[in-house]
Amino acid sequence: SFTTLISNGAFQNNPCHFLILPSYTSESLQSGTFNNSERYQRVTSYYKLALQWPKSYCSTQPRQLRQPCLEPQQFTIHGLWPVDSNDISITCYGNNVPPLPPLGTVRTCPFYNDLVNSWPNLKNGQDNYSFWKHEWTKHGVCSRLKPNKYFEFAIMAYKSLPPLLEKLHPTIRPGHNYSLNLLHAESSKIYQKSVEINCNNRGAQHQFFEVFICFHLRGSISKCPRSFAPTCTGVPNALVLFPN
Repeated sequence: SFTTLISNGAFQNNPCHFLILPSYTSESLQSGTFNNSERYQRVTSYYKLALQWPKSYCSTQPRQLRQPCLEPQQFTIHGLWPVDSNDISITCYGNNVPPLPPLGTVRTCPFYNDLVNSWPNLKNGQDNYSFWKHEWTKHGVCSRLKPNKYFEFAIMAYKSLPPLLEKLHPTIRPGHNYSLNLLHAESSKIYQKSVEINCNNRGAQHQFFEVFICFHLRGSISKCPRSFAPTCTGVPNALVLFPN
């Protein structure tokens, strides 16, 4: 299982040595010594794996960008986010953030194809690498994980989960409106833990956008502290669109 692989030190022998940058150590990652920003000092309590529905993202882009927007028919990774004990995402923007290696080097990673398929950049005209770099810079740096472990944690977690779209069917299907309560209940049933539902807006229409799945630092799924992100209406019986 995913948790067993982590417990047995699977990440310790990761062949992607190029992602272990020599400019900092695991101690500096955890203590934030490479940056003086206070936000680095917040302790990671758990992780949220954010799975996004591509159509919900693409439908909110400017009209001239919608057509080329990538819309795979599966939930894809938005990011793996460290979260503190107050359920606040720890973001890492600042100076002296360790960079990722060049794309040509990243392509040699054994799980590169998994990154491409599971964690694509949906935005028009931008490559996958720029998206991964953004997520590493904003979230990964203060995740208490080295780059190789950060990306492999996300990929292994994603691959260990039941396919969300397939498991929601036939109760929940794209092209229909559903209550937030039903979306939360059905998504939580799949993972056997309470998840968090995130919404976005297309005009006045609230949309089912993302499912956040919470993980203990050691890799097992945990109950998310809240059921709905602030971007949802907050009214459990409100209907939101699952766009097709």
